[in-house]
Amino acid sequence: MDAHNFLENLFPVEHQTKIENNTITGYAKVNKNLVSVVGTTESAELTPEMVLNISEHIVETIENHPGIPIILLCDTKGQKLSRKAEALGLNAYVSHMLKTLQIARNNGHHIISIVYGYGWGAAILALGLSADQTYGLKSSNIGEMTLEAMSKVTLLPIEKLEELSKTCATFAPGAENFEKLGGIMDIWHDHEVAEKLAEAIEVTERTDNRSLLGLQREGRTLSYKICNEVINS
Repeated sequence: MDAHNFLENLFPVEHQTKIENNTITGYAKVNKNLVSVVGTTESAELTPEMVLNISEHIVETIENHPGIPIILLCDTKGQKLSRKAEALGLNAYVSHMLKTLQIARNNGHHIISIVYGYGWGAAILALGLSADQTYGLKSSNIGEMTLEAMSKVTLLPIEKLEELSKTCATFAPGAENFEKLGGIMDIWHDHEVAEKLAEAIEVTERTDNRSLLGLQREGRTLSYKICNEVINS
């Protein structure tokens, strides 16, 4: 979905945001309550400059608007694969951004992520699964790794992975499969995003229950059991 249209649908009351260098920053009102808005547009691959802009806005929110919810908006196909990005240390920039999110969380900020376009690779990890709650639009395209890339890494034939993806959510991209895995809490339709966001902000439970959701939804049947065995060992 186009970022401008999405922002209008998500924040019908009021929003003061700007889009620059494929990055969204600003503030909005949800039921008269102020929220911080930050994210990506145009399915752009993450660059050091984009990640730094996001980090700066998160820090600004912590300093100037204590405790308000932070809404992460994700539409990116992953990290930029270039010599410049690697030379600048893109991984360190992403790590820095994750640290700012954790500092925000430690200071009482409720972090909610919405994947409204693409959410792939490092992007879904950094801008999606790092939140307290993660949601995806029905029309979103979510995945950690394409089957082609997975085939190269695992040395399994692409045909085998395609067959596995029909019955195992772990091997298949898509919002529905990430919901089965417990990675995203719920799938939203375009016409209900404002109402759904208002409901999500009211959620007070911050416990990471993704492995339990994966078990309940039969997407990951062993994760919850193994996690608890490790915790209780």
